[in-house]
Amino acid sequence: MHIRTRTVLLIVAVSYVHAASVQRSNEAIQYVTNLTRFINDQHFGTFVCWLLQFSDQYTPALLHNSMAQELSKDEDTVLLQVDLHTSYSPSYSFPNVVIIFADALDEDVDLTHLRTWLDAVPYKTFVVILFKMSNRMLIDSVAENFLSYGIVNLIMVAFNIDNIFTFNYAPTRTTVHVGFPHPLVLLYNRLREFKTETIKITYAQSTFTYTYDDGFEGEDIHLFKLFFQRLGINLAFDELICDGKHYLIECLQESNNYIFVNRMYVRKLSSQLIDAIEMDKVRIFAPKGKPLTFAEMLLKPFHPAVWMLLLGICVAVHLLCRLAPRLICNDLVLLALTGIEKRSLQTTGRFEKLFAISLIILFFQLKSAYETKLVSYMIDVPTEPDPKTIDELRQRDLKVIVDSRFFNPNQFHQQLAGLLRVTENVTTLLKDGAFFINDIAMRIMAKDISNVDPITGKQLYVPLEEILGETMPFFYFHKNCPFQYEFSTYRRYVFEAGLQQHWRKTIITLKDRRFHTVIAKLKSISQQTVRENTLKPIFIGIILLWVAALVVFLSENFIFYSWKSCKQFKTFKNLQIIYHIYYRIDKAYK
Repeated sequence: MHIRTRTVLLIVAVSYVHAASVQRSNEAIQYVTNLTRFINDQHFGTFVCWLLQFSDQYTPALLHNSMAQELSKDEDTVLLQVDLHTSYSPSYSFPNVVIIFADALDEDVDLTHLRTWLDAVPYKTFVVILFKMSNRMLIDSVAENFLSYGIVNLIMVAFNIDNIFTFNYAPTRTTVHVGFPHPLVLLYNRLREFKTETIKITYAQSTFTYTYDDGFEGEDIHLFKLFFQRLGINLAFDELICDGKHYLIECLQESNNYIFVNRMYVRKLSSQLIDAIEMDKVRIFAPKGKPLTFAEMLLKPFHPAVWMLLLGICVAVHLLCRLAPRLICNDLVLLALTGIEKRSLQTTGRFEKLFAISLIILFFQLKSAYETKLVSYMIDVPTEPDPKTIDELRQRDLKVIVDSRFFNPNQFHQQLAGLLRVTENVTTLLKDGAFFINDIAMRIMAKDISNVDPITGKQLYVPLEEILGETMPFFYFHKNCPFQYEFSTYRRYVFEAGLQQHWRKTIITLKDRRFHTVIAKLKSISQQTVRENTLKPIFIGIILLWVAALVVFLSENFIFYSWKSCKQFKTFKNLQIIYHIYYRIDKAYK
């Protein structure tokens, strides 16, 4: 009798435990279903749910089927059911929720296929694990293992005991919930619970990352600092160092840092990239026209074709004067230039008068234009015209330097055939030619004091009018970086609030103010100081002209007085002869 009683009690206990386990499993399935529907209510569009079964045991398979039946009732939910032996394929849609069915955490199961699925789970996706609690010590190790795949939104629901586990990281901390809490208790932002004090991020020196003398930072540095400041995390910046053999993203993938601050133009899209929202134009920043030499200052006012035309007119008029001396008495070129006339125009023919008047008007206009140009050269330092088109770069044989870390040279090969020069560091070759720049950076760099020539007070580089194209810049995040989705949302809020445009305008205003101050100082110095190398050619020319005039003057006086003396001597001789003749005649008569 006693044995029967014990047997009955044992059966009742086993039945109660089984019934309790079944009830807990059903409640867990219903709770996870409701949790999934709650997430679906916050989502717009098609809702994708992965159901991954990674156990050969009966219970996980049963839970898998039950969950699939419950979620299949929702019309806007797409279910992807996977067993232990299926690998991930890129053709599958990215999930909004992932539910994993497992048995005991220490079950001996081949996880090769599971790793391919975990590697494809986006950061923002919530992952729910339904499992059988057997060893409490394995909970934290599972959470850290999932963190290595960039999964921080992890929820573990035990189907054999009344426990639900959520996790906070850096360091890993486990929170145990009893019962079935409200979904908002589990679906919170894990990043705000990070306890990390400092994170290293990578940057390369550029217009958007440069810290200016007045303490104002580039807009990208400012953006990342504000983002991590909201999370209570300080930033440590590591400057990017590549060996020159890598494309920028390849170099970044080898670094251990999570984020690259600089915006870049990529060859192909990747899930590790976050767009910068606004399209940017790609332009060329070319060296300004070179200062003119003294000889060029004298020749540049007129186009070579004008000089050839003037030479042709002078030769034609000179030949006409020589061939038809009766038709044209004066040297019309000298007459038009200096007003010297051999014979008064009033006494010449009608043809010569009309021809002379035409040449006088023509040369007067050309002299006025020429003098105006020379006066403008005296007011400001004369330079060659600034290049405005790619064809003008070809005419000047200016190479376009492309920094392969930030731009893809193949994209512009057709437009700049024969002009491209690829390098990994533009700054070492700036004096050799033009270079690629995006329009936003160009607006900032054009007003930088480093773009001012300290001698002439003019800009060293000017943008070409032609636009090579438009492209979308991206920010790079390391694989499995937990901050990518949060940054994408924050960056959009900042852009819509107009903060980035405000920072950019502030930088341009500060640079423009300082730029004009430096220009004014340089112009003031140039007005007060007459440089020797500028005046030397002019003085040499004046001295040579004076010497030539003196030589001509002395020559003319020498020739004139020599001729006069010779004439007087001959007259005197003639008078002497006449006198002697007259004297002899007179003597003979006497």
